[in-house]
Amino acid sequence: MALLLAKLYVDGEQASDGSFTFSPNTNATVIIGADNLDGGNGFFGAIDEVRIYDTALTQEEIQTDMFEVSTKPELPFNPNPKNNMTEVTRDAILQWKPGIYAVMHDVYFGTDFNDVNEATKSDPRGVLVGESLDS
Repeated sequence: MALLLAKLYVDGEQASDGSFTFSPNTNATVIIGADNLDGGNGFFGAIDEVRIYDTALTQEEIQTDMFEVSTKPELPFNPNPKNNMTEVTRDAILQWKPGIYAVMHDVYFGTDFNDVNEATKSDPRGVLVGESLDS
């Protein structure tokens, strides 16, 4: 018999956990949204994405993996420091998750919001610091 441990996350936060066992003769079917075969005590609502992993992930890995790709998936996300943070220390380590398929992102710094917000490689407005390799 195999003892399996499971954790359920909703919106990146752990909602419950538990264990169950399979014997060598178990022919199991996983039913998302019901806790038994006849659907009793089932889930009423919408489930938009389900993933099953064969290894345990940390909560941070779950939140990153389940991040809802925005309408511009090429853009980086999950910045540190967070967007709109104030009074960030000068020695803060800047980090972000890369956009989908990204190898590099351009980094812009400046004191004028509009210059930073509207700058491009062809019109750097004096705020393009350089490219950053994504890790």
